[in-house]
Amino acid sequence: MTVEAIYHWILTATPMINRVPDYMGYLLIFWRPGWEYDVFGDDLTRSYEPSFWEGIPSTYQHWVGNTPLFVLNPRNFARLANRGHLTGQVVRDVLQAILSCVQLRRTKATEIVVDGVPSRIGETIPHYEIVTVELKLTMAQQRIYDQMYSFYADQLARQKGVGEEDGADMDTPTAGAEGSGGAPVITELGIRNNGMHRRLCLMSHDSHLETFCSRARGRSMAKDIEGYFHTCADDGMSAFYALACPEVGMLPPIDRFSFGDWMALQSPKLQYICVILHDAIFARPYVTADGEFLATLPPEEEASTDLTKSPPPPTAASKQPRPIRRRILFFGNWPGVVWHTYGFIGNLGLRVLALRTGMEASELRDAITEWNDPDSNVDCMVAGIQFATGLNLHKACCEIVIIEVSLSTTVA
Repeated sequence: MTVEAIYHWILTATPMINRVPDYMGYLLIFWRPGWEYDVFGDDLTRSYEPSFWEGIPSTYQHWVGNTPLFVLNPRNFARLANRGHLTGQVVRDVLQAILSCVQLRRTKATEIVVDGVPSRIGETIPHYEIVTVELKLTMAQQRIYDQMYSFYADQLARQKGVGEEDGADMDTPTAGAEGSGGAPVITELGIRNNGMHRRLCLMSHDSHLETFCSRARGRSMAKDIEGYFHTCADDGMSAFYALACPEVGMLPPIDRFSFGDWMALQSPKLQYICVILHDAIFARPYVTADGEFLATLPPEEEASTDLTKSPPPPTAASKQPRPIRRRILFFGNWPGVVWHTYGFIGNLGLRVLALRTGMEASELRDAITEWNDPDSNVDCMVAGIQFATGLNLHKACCEIVIIEVSLSTTVA
């Protein structure tokens, strides 16, 4: 039994298409037999071209704009796919014809009419800016990095280990590669050793992290970090100093400034993070709806106490929302970088939240709720890059700093 209806709503968790043949499912839903138009032979590929539509008899009445609805015929689409014709110019014409019928496309340049007043969409959307900052190492930092890189570079690739089958996942690091005490397997196959790659990434963030990994051999760094968050009042920064300080027996810093100075000593990224935080929290702590940074809040218009006078008409400025306090959202790829950056910012005395893979669902929910509350006193958040998709973290924040890029193409 079929249910006839004038309008159809289709709900899907994945509204876009991964491959061209995936459109078949949508065409099977949209298609109505009354839209049929017979197309034969070589005309099948041409039937999706506007030049072909000019010869359609006037008796055919099923159009959307200038596009005939027979382009949605799933049978014709399947014939093209099965014959291998959905390539090059043909697939371009096919998709352009289909999408012109089923896809409502709007860009910032599109002009719409609201209550009789024309408006361009882009005029109401704040502009965004992407800035890439190239950080350069000092001579001392470069020397330390070069020494460590020359040692680990040859271990970035490994061959199959003993007992591994040909189909084994060679992208999974061995125990030795993770710094657990075993020797990494040197390779001639050019397959990446994730353990060594991780250590080079941590080292590029802060060479202290490499010292920490070397002295914490035999442990799981991710498990240790999660333990620090739950058991240490300073989120494990004391343990980090004890294992990462190159001079064994060196007296620990006596105040926050000294400890922060030691953490940022070998990390240009942490040094630049300080520049960002100073501007966002102290120099220009407010941001308008248009993205303009302000040092102070503009004065509010005083209400008139004379009841005999009518209030002045609202101005364009008075209709604008009040500026909000700036917040910075930091994204890191490796758990060690997220933990290290979170501890550094917290040590500065700022109110910082973290999103980590080991968090309980309730902890994750509470952190996101507090972050999205514009009235909370949170200054910044440090999150794993996997949280960049699927969560709305921008209700009270419009600034993002990507500390390191993701290795996953699904996130990038």
